[in-house]
Amino acid sequence: LTFERSLDWCPASKARVLGLRDAFAATPDLRIVWVMSDTQINARTRAFISELGLGDRILFLTDPKSNLIRQLGLLKPDPELIEVGVPHPTTLLLDREGTIRFVDVRENFHFWLDPRALVDALANLAPGASSDESGRSGGQ
Repeated sequence: LTFERSLDWCPASKARVLGLRDAFAATPDLRIVWVMSDTQINARTRAFISELGLGDRILFLTDPKSNLIRQLGLLKPDPELIEVGVPHPTTLLLDREGTIRFVDVRENFHFWLDPRALVDALANLAPGASSDESGRSGGQ
């Protein structure tokens, strides 16, 4: 579950998806639900995902008026005009039972989660791996 800016204008968000292609290849049942404010999802976003062949692996959830983003405390307090309703970039990794196993919140958009951290967290969810503790990334 990821809360981020739109994929059609944010280069860092685009780079994250490109960096996760190996994780998708290695984990056939991996799905990402990308949550964005209602103003952030558009045809270019969907085309980018489709061109990567990930249209059935990355699902979009619209958060009208940023209600969920606000409830989780992820709303940027002083957004620029283009970022109204946009959350702090946040990644939650849930296991099949819905238990949160990894959390990363980025309050500074200059520092991004390394895709390798997610690949490692996914590996910990594999059968036989120890997943008794929730992973927490050192977000900026």
